[in-house]
Amino acid sequence: LSIYSLMKPLKVIGDFLNIFAAKPF
Repeated sequence: LSIYSLMKPLKVIGDFLNIFAAKPF
């Protein structure tokens, strides 16, 4: 495994959480 292959899914999850956290509940 390379660092890039580990960082890419983490970035996707991070972006998803940022979008989810930006939603007003």
